[in-house]
Amino acid sequence: LFSDKHSMNYHSKFLKKKQKRHILDTGINTDIFRPPLKEEAKTHDPLEVLFVGRLTKRKGCEYLIRAIAEAISIDKNIKLKCKIHGVGPLMDDLKALARELKIDSNLSFLGGVKSNEEIVKRYYDSDIVCLPALSETFTVTKEALSCGKPVIVTNVCSNAERIKEGFNGFIVRPKDSKSIAKIL
Repeated sequence: LFSDKHSMNYHSKFLKKKQKRHILDTGINTDIFRPPLKEEAKTHDPLEVLFVGRLTKRKGCEYLIRAIAEAISIDKNIKLKCKIHGVGPLMDDLKALARELKIDSNLSFLGGVKSNEEIVKRYYDSDIVCLPALSETFTVTKEALSCGKPVIVTNVCSNAERIKEGFNGFIVRPKDSKSIAKIL
């Protein structure tokens, strides 16, 4: 059993030729992670971008921060806020990068996720979720999509399997801040 096509393709080389292969996707609780009710739905001005993940190299938050700066340099009138929900060893470096790029007023570092209810509220309060990971598990992608949010993902691991380009999200190459900026 595999959780996605990427995993099945990668591990198939270790299986016997006629050994059965099945995908049994991991689940999320759709009683909690569900589209918002009308009274929970919001529109935003400025555009609210959400990042959820551990603040490590692998999660690629640096590329989202660079994309925010790039989007602002492309369109000086863009109204854009980014909320970063996570903790990890790169927090100070990411805050310093935001200051260096002069966009620290466009970013909020929210700390770690304390409950499912809290993260669902963050999804509802955002317009788009950006997960610019260099390698990735896909739980956050599924949670955001289940909450009715479009997602920007990198074409790594199984993320792209869940995205229909332009319908429920966008797929970019890893480390491609310019493409993320254009989408924003």
